[in-house]
Amino acid sequence: MSEVQVEQEQKKSKAGWFAVAIKFGGKALGSLAKFAKVGLAGASFAAYSILFTWQFALLILVAIFIHEMGHILAMKRVGMETKGIYFIPLLGAAAVSTDKFPSPKAEAFVALAGPVIGGSLSIFAAIIYFATLNPVWAATASWIALVNLFNLLPVNPLDGGRVLHAIAQSLHKSGGKWVAGIGVALSAIIFLLTHLYIFIFLLAIGTLELWFGHSSPEVRTQKSYIKIMHKTIKAFTKTISSYEVFMEANKDLSIFSHLTKAEFESDRYQMIIQNHLYKEMKEILQEKKKLKELELLDEENRNPMSFKALLATVLVYLSLAGFLTGMMYLMSHEPSAAAALQVLVGI
Repeated sequence: MSEVQVEQEQKKSKAGWFAVAIKFGGKALGSLAKFAKVGLAGASFAAYSILFTWQFALLILVAIFIHEMGHILAMKRVGMETKGIYFIPLLGAAAVSTDKFPSPKAEAFVALAGPVIGGSLSIFAAIIYFATLNPVWAATASWIALVNLFNLLPVNPLDGGRVLHAIAQSLHKSGGKWVAGIGVALSAIIFLLTHLYIFIFLLAIGTLELWFGHSSPEVRTQKSYIKIMHKTIKAFTKTISSYEVFMEANKDLSIFSHLTKAEFESDRYQMIIQNHLYKEMKEILQEKKKLKELELLDEENRNPMSFKALLATVLVYLSLAGFLTGMMYLMSHEPSAAAALQVLVGI
């Protein structure tokens, strides 16, 4: 066998081992992800069991799972690739996708699907209650309705916040920010009235996500770059206000160590400075032009909902909130429902 053939065989061998590594590595990562899902679900069950009874912990997991499955099914319906449901101990769960929402309409559809599917579970529990008159099922229906109603609060990352974000994306840019601000303010009032201060971090997440969610990352990066350039020019302009200030600011640069005051004040040197400033300002103007182009592209890609879709989204949101409120109130006032919930929770 010639040296060339030996070298080719060695390359084939290396390529084969590389392919095997990729194949089994991918399978290992997939198994690890599945193990993580099971582990997080187990940790969530354990955490809830410590705080409440194991029966109530199981109810929490089932209710959350059904709710998140609504999101997963809706994501698949709009063509998004899903990675599954990941439980987060004491904080609920998240339906994870590798894709962005293709449009505000899709975002609203996916957001509302969770409470719709999750809320239907309360109907199932209510039917069992009226069939058996067991107050535990009335308490279950009331609690499930409450959880899904809570998710409709208009602040990210809750479902209501996603709906609000989709509406804001479909409005004019300034109008969207007003809607976002009103939603966050309403949520803050609700949190303060109910004393659920542990969830105050949701306000921070919602404020940031809604405030910055109206422009693309490219636009935000470009704005930050222009702001830095302005600061650089301002700092440079300040250093050339006098010879002493300039020398102090550039004392560590050997190129200016022998610069005299006369040279600094000379027409030639001042012309160099002005040329430098002109180039910097010209670059800023070019970057601002680029920012304008990005903002126009951002506006074209915004793909806002039609008035009909907006109206339908608002009506579904309000109807769902009204239904869940009514279900929660009616079931909680059924005979012995409150006492049954206390037993179920373990209070």
